[in-house]
Amino acid sequence: MSEHVDNGLQFLDDGEPDAALAAFSKALEDDPDDVDARYGLARAHALLDEVDKAIEDYRTAIEAEPRGRGAAELAELLIARDEVEEARKLLERALDLDGDDYRAFVLTAELAVRDGDYDTADDMLRKGIRRGAEIPPATVFGMYQSWVGKLVQAGEAAEASEVAGRASAFFANNVHLLILAAGAAEAAGDNATALERYKSALDDIPAGNVRNQILEKVAALAG
Repeated sequence: MSEHVDNGLQFLDDGEPDAALAAFSKALEDDPDDVDARYGLARAHALLDEVDKAIEDYRTAIEAEPRGRGAAELAELLIARDEVEEARKLLERALDLDGDDYRAFVLTAELAVRDGDYDTADDMLRKGIRRGAEIPPATVFGMYQSWVGKLVQAGEAAEASEVAGRASAFFANNVHLLILAAGAAEAAGDNATALERYKSALDDIPAGNVRNQILEKVAALAG
């Protein structure tokens, strides 16, 4: 990897996409076939909201040397443009190329939620964790929060409670999911399950407003 590419990657880490763009461009001047520089250029363009250029660079880089992360990042740009079918194919390719990159699992799950296929979304998140993908806890929570919210709004609170409960058991270290599961059970009228889940959540919630709110929930349900 060239010095210019190293510099460009460091600039990306530092949140300086303009400087990264200059470094990767210099690397490509020295070697037009530098795939690392091409992928870096695509990421810099994406961060600068130069989406057309980013898409072009990703396609060039993937054609030269397919990489799972690059395919997933291109898919994300295409999803934002509602070019979903091409994005699906890219995500399938990304999962084949790199089975432990979290982006492909999360994006595939997001598309499944968009389609109302919650079982597939659930399966993709679980599969990602089992295969070692480091999916951020906040991302996991956000996915299930969206899913459970849609089910509750559709009048399917019992299914929402089941989904959230299953998720909170699988992602046992995510207390926010447990609170979400408790709320879903409460919405379903299953006060006993809601009470049990709220009580379990208290074990991992420090003193503060959230804990006080949960204590109020427990008192109301127990009374």
